[in-house]
Amino acid sequence: MHLAHLSRDVHLTYCTNIHAGESWDEVRQSLETHVPHIKAKVSPQNAFGLGLRLSGIAAEALSAPAVLDEFRAFLARENLYVFTINAFPYGPFHGRRVKEDVYQPDWLAPERLRYTDRAAEILATLLPEGMVGSVSTVPGTFKAVAAARPDAARAMADALARHVATLVSLRRRTGREIVLALEPEPCCFLETVEETIAFFRDHLHTDASAAIVADQTGTSPAAAHDALRRHLGVCYDVCHGAVEFEEPARAFAQLGGAGIRIGKTAERLSGSLCRPGALVCGAARRRGRGRVARPLSRAGVPGDRRGLSFDATDAEGGACCRQVGLCRTASRGRNLYVGCAAA
Repeated sequence: MHLAHLSRDVHLTYCTNIHAGESWDEVRQSLETHVPHIKAKVSPQNAFGLGLRLSGIAAEALSAPAVLDEFRAFLARENLYVFTINAFPYGPFHGRRVKEDVYQPDWLAPERLRYTDRAAEILATLLPEGMVGSVSTVPGTFKAVAAARPDAARAMADALARHVATLVSLRRRTGREIVLALEPEPCCFLETVEETIAFFRDHLHTDASAAIVADQTGTSPAAAHDALRRHLGVCYDVCHGAVEFEEPARAFAQLGGAGIRIGKTAERLSGSLCRPGALVCGAARRRGRGRVARPLSRAGVPGDRRGLSFDATDAEGGACCRQVGLCRTASRGRNLYVGCAAA
């Protein structure tokens, strides 16, 4: 839903990846079952935005014009709109082991580009006029995979630049502006704010990436550089940041100072909060920073020092939390995405 009291165009929702379902039929059924009840409680009078999770097979099915028209009719009937798509997990992640497999196909694989192009095409069709949309994606690849390929950073940057060319073409054709938001995550190629800034600086905001965009869209080098900054950004998950001992407010300032757009933020909550100071990060211990995680300001709000817990049922956050040895919480997890039309 639109948070009109804030100074920027900000929309709040939860992500539908909490509902199990990989095929489009399963996704559609879960939406029809759960979303109207949620809207009735949260936004009964106003339009309610959706953070739509689409697997690879669901995105392919929804691309069919008749299926897409049917979904648009459902959105109109229920006074819903889609402003962001979760295109992070390509395959199943409910009811099975996922861990490092959740990143596959990664940005080294051609199928990741095809899948993300398809998700952007779908969002451009669904996105209300005048609204900026976002698609969240994996942070490149799993860190061990990138370490095994000396050319990994450049190869992923080339694929991301080709996706930006698709987003430029979509904007020309539909008038819809879409940001691809890479989501830094523990144990991944993009793990920390510092690593993310370095990747954008050294590989994305570069002449080499701009040349790919310019060649595929027929724009000038200057326009291609602008497109890279307009259409590529970050999905900042405060849970993932907490694993790295990052303060959200400082992380946002660092990203903004580097000219990196924040296309989406995510906060994962569980039914119970961990006691402040009760988390010990295995990843930090291995780096020689073995200390108890301090409580973070909730969403960067000063004075609110409640500890953040980690949802062990979440394939994106929970799988890696389990992997690096963080506490596990028996949770009734839910994702709250904030889609920001940030400059």
